Amino acid sequence: MHYYEARSVKEIQDSLSKRAYAKKSQLRDHMSYLEKLANEISKRIAGELSEGEVAWGDKNDLRKVRGVYEELQVLHDSLEKEKIGKESKAKGLF
Repeated sequence: MHYYEARSVKEIQDSLSKRAYAKKSQLRDHMSYLEKLANEISKRIAGELSEGEVAWGDKNDLRKVRGVYEELQVLHDSLEKEKIGKESKAKGLF
């Protein structure tokens, strides 16, 4: 991973650990960034493997990016459930 990519992933991890997502749009933006980054890393891995090189560093980077993405997905899902619960209570369904 390039320095700026690693730094961005670190900043996203910090935001995640602090639960600093006030808006779901920011959460979705970070998820989108990680998704694009994972695709780029996957392409690099495929290129290295086609040239007969071992892509251990990129494979580790991809695991890390996917792990952070999965954590964001869990947070996103919990916020969605929370929103649905609040809407249901407001409508008197629960």
